[in-house]
Amino acid sequence: MLKIAKILLKMKKIILPVLAIMMISSVFAQNYYYVKKVGVNPTGYANGQVSATSGNTILLNKSSNDLLSSAQTIPFTFNFYGAAVTSYKASDNGYITFNTTPTASVAPGSSLPTSADPNNAIYAFWKDFELKAAPNANFPVQVFSYNTGSSPNRRHVIQYYGLSAKGGAIAANSDVYSFAIVLYEGTSGRYDIIYNAFGNAGSTGIIGCENADGSTGLTVGGTTSNFKVAADYSDAKNIVYQFNYGTQADLDPVLMSTDLARYYKVGTPVSIGGVIQNYGKSPITSLEVYYSIDGGATQTYTMNSLGLIGSGESSLSFTHNIPWSSGVVGTLSAVKVWVGKPNSTGTDADLVNSELTANVLRNNGTANVTRNILFEEATGGWCGYCPDGHLIMKDVVDQNGDRVIPVMHHNSDLMSTTQSDLINTAYASGYPSGFIDRTVFPANRGTWAQEISNRLSVDAPVKVTITAKSFNPTTRTIVFRVNANFSDYWAGDLRIGAIVSEDEVRGNVNQNNWSQHNYYSKFHSSGGVGGASHPLYNELEYMDGYRHQHVTRAFPNNSAWGLAAIIPDVAEPNVDYNFDFTYVVGAETKVSFAADNNTDFCNTKDDAGVNQGWNKVPMLNLIGFVAEYDGANVGNRPILNAGSQKLWNFASKVQDASASATINTVFPNPAKDFANVTINLTENTNVKIEVFNSMGQLVSVEQNGIMEGGENNFIINTANYASGIYTINVTTANGTTSTKLSVIK
Repeated sequence: MLKIAKILLKMKKIILPVLAIMMISSVFAQNYYYVKKVGVNPTGYANGQVSATSGNTILLNKSSNDLLSSAQTIPFTFNFYGAAVTSYKASDNGYITFNTTPTASVAPGSSLPTSADPNNAIYAFWKDFELKAAPNANFPVQVFSYNTGSSPNRRHVIQYYGLSAKGGAIAANSDVYSFAIVLYEGTSGRYDIIYNAFGNAGSTGIIGCENADGSTGLTVGGTTSNFKVAADYSDAKNIVYQFNYGTQADLDPVLMSTDLARYYKVGTPVSIGGVIQNYGKSPITSLEVYYSIDGGATQTYTMNSLGLIGSGESSLSFTHNIPWSSGVVGTLSAVKVWVGKPNSTGTDADLVNSELTANVLRNNGTANVTRNILFEEATGGWCGYCPDGHLIMKDVVDQNGDRVIPVMHHNSDLMSTTQSDLINTAYASGYPSGFIDRTVFPANRGTWAQEISNRLSVDAPVKVTITAKSFNPTTRTIVFRVNANFSDYWAGDLRIGAIVSEDEVRGNVNQNNWSQHNYYSKFHSSGGVGGASHPLYNELEYMDGYRHQHVTRAFPNNSAWGLAAIIPDVAEPNVDYNFDFTYVVGAETKVSFAADNNTDFCNTKDDAGVNQGWNKVPMLNLIGFVAEYDGANVGNRPILNAGSQKLWNFASKVQDASASATINTVFPNPAKDFANVTINLTENTNVKIEVFNSMGQLVSVEQNGIMEGGENNFIINTANYASGIYTINVTTANGTTSTKLSVIK
């Protein structure tokens, strides 16, 4: 017995170390797992961040090949494979490593894990890349970082932009790659990898991660990964892989979305559907879908034979078999939809992501107001491609008249404003970019016109008008009322906003600020990117005296997103909701030029007092809009409708026979296609404005009616005038004032 006891004791001594080793191994064997989440972007992440003028730190720039960046400090606590890391180096081959001693980048070798360098790394797409200039020299090619969010929910983004396969030609968007790594603050070790529409889906590399000694790792897809290309350039289509450290749940059905609209006509049956994914590791073969209205009876639908695979790699669309038809007109109902009972008896690992509630309004179905479009363009004096965008905007406005309301939001020049920067930061994917009712964001400006045409055919729920306005010439204060009148019940966080814009804005010679950069010029290093047929081909590379149109001067009352609490949560039809906005116009600025540059797009005629710059009262436009506001979701703040008026109103009911007129300015002079004429009236009066040629023949009558006292501006269309000298007569009951206009073709 004693011998047996000794043997057992020895066995115990052996077994305990083995168990300890097994326990240690199980700890160190813990790994990352991933879940695919299309369009679920980290707060603050944007594809267009590459165009930001501040906040970015360049890690690697063109031209670079097989390089590591300098060590970069992570600005918060971040754990990787359970260990705190404080800094990293970025490789131009698509990975970052938390080992900061290596000095050279490594091209991809064998599959993960491997003890070979690099270790302690996140591989966004490990491939033999290089950073080189694209055929378009202005395309941003770089690796940069920036931070978003606030403590304790900060994120550090490492963005790869414009990489190309080593030695490969660049002829299309599929030949350059863009992706990002996002590190999350905290000890969880979470990170995301994000892919957009740049890249080639047929390209292979490695996506995953590896621990410090190369003993544990993960590769998406097994041993190699295909590049993940988003459907388009919008952030909503980004492909996001969320990597979590720990053990993946077995079953985790997720209700990704419902197809519920915001509004349904009263009495209309509603088929409730949506999209489900599985964030767990095991397939889901059966599931129940439920819904209830305002906490009422639960409607149940059982689905079998599903085959919904895990890690978010597939999705399932469903339509509940019981439609919803209740609801009174004008009532807002909470429609809760949720899923449960995976595989009949399985446990859902996360109930929070299994349900969604939507607020749905029953109305009359009479949202039939004619739509006007707020067409905003991100631009800048420094942007060489932007004047082409200006031409497209002009064509769209010419084709559609007052139904398209143009606004230019300038970035990083002397016309930029704080509120315009908010809009550009939210929506611009580059410069120029177009925002159509903050609903459509075409990546290609060649589609702007068609997208606007499509949008114009969709009726709006609200009519927006400027119903009252005033201007105090002493204080230069403008007050104008934006009125909203709905044609049907409408619900949500509805907001009234306003914009003041100005036409014919010019500044002194100042490249990239007032003097518009122009890549289409034959004087540009490219020889003119649009060729000799482009309208800007014969213009200067920096267009002195460029006439900037539709320039945002202000969002009165800081109303870039509109003012809350003016319209109730449920707006009623045929009720006026309005707000009076105030804007003080700065002193009018005159500019001067050393040399003339008088073209179709520029005017620098340097006659004393002629070169008006900005804050020109007759050139101001008043714009009102109604928008929806979806909290922190900047991608869901659509403009419902808009309206506009010129500040200057030629209509008046008051007439004073003793009033006299003074012609202040005529520019450009000489003119080609048009001339701006500014006159000053001492009182409201009847005014007749006529143009005569050098033979004394009447060419046109530009005005014959009441005009307001003060400064007035009008435009003479000289496009069909022959070259020569013309006389402009301004006649009131007190006499006639004349000036000369030269037209040169």
